[in-house]
Amino acid sequence: EQVQWRIAEKLTEAEAYRPTTFSSLASDYYQFKQLDTNAAEQSKLVKRNKAKVVQRINKFLSYIGEQFVNDKAGGYVQVALRNYCEDRLEAKVKTSSIKRELNDIKAFINYAINEYSLSWAIRTPNLPKQSAKTKTPLTEPEQTQLIEYALNEQHGKPHLGVACLLYLQGGLMASEMMHLTVDNGNLTDLRRVAYLNANHDITKTEARKRIVPIVIGAKYIRQHLQETTEWLKRTTDTNHSHQIKKFLGTATGNETLTGHCLRHTFKLNIQMNEADLLNSCAIAGWSGSGLGLSQHMINYGNKGLEDKPLLKRLQATSKQIHIHLKKYFD
Repeated sequence: EQVQWRIAEKLTEAEAYRPTTFSSLASDYYQFKQLDTNAAEQSKLVKRNKAKVVQRINKFLSYIGEQFVNDKAGGYVQVALRNYCEDRLEAKVKTSSIKRELNDIKAFINYAINEYSLSWAIRTPNLPKQSAKTKTPLTEPEQTQLIEYALNEQHGKPHLGVACLLYLQGGLMASEMMHLTVDNGNLTDLRRVAYLNANHDITKTEARKRIVPIVIGAKYIRQHLQETTEWLKRTTDTNHSHQIKKFLGTATGNETLTGHCLRHTFKLNIQMNEADLLNSCAIAGWSGSGLGLSQHMINYGNKGLEDKPLLKRLQATSKQIHIHLKKYFD
């Protein structure tokens, strides 16, 4: 009777651990990572980001086909990774973009290894190094033209004007802008320091905690900030980049300028106007290595960013960064 009971137990265990296919593994993974885009109360941005992850993994799995998940399948996974990368390179996708895609795919592979105690030794294929395209900073006259155009509401696109002013004054990326709120900072009482807390809820690293003083267009930004963040959340990365590029071209007459050019302009202004480097890194959320500062110094400088004395120093630094634009200071 004892033997029969043990046999039944083993048969039950075998049934529970029957072979799994890659498609069923993917379904389990999507459920584990909550990648269902049909779930209620999801913004369009969240749905888009989830859809991208699922699309990348499904594309990767198309190179494997319907195989069982076991130790022997590691070879299929390695070949699929190589073929995926080769096809993406052939499609003229940038190396940096492929690496971002691989992060999602490798997370799925690691899930499989951990979930099924697999002995796969998967290596990321070598990708060619690609030099980044040079982003030309805005000249001083172009910066003046941009501010004049942005603050003049006749263009009818205040969300783009606000985005450009935030790019210029803090090197803010769109992914950071969309989390800004007037409640996290001060854009109301301009007798005090006007600022926004750029990463009050999404800080990825200590170095990215930062306060961005607003010395140009504080009232304008306050009036249209919510409109700007809502637009960024409902549009696509490609579209907001395209719209900002068009806005910059119209404002300056230079159609080669992009949002990233404003980030480079911010750095150039720091160097050109000899602004305090430690405070500049605190505003921009930089590690400081590119400006000769240690990570320890940056982390030390991040303590108490919203203390009144430090806010005043950051504001003074921001004014020094943009001293050539002082006629527009609030």
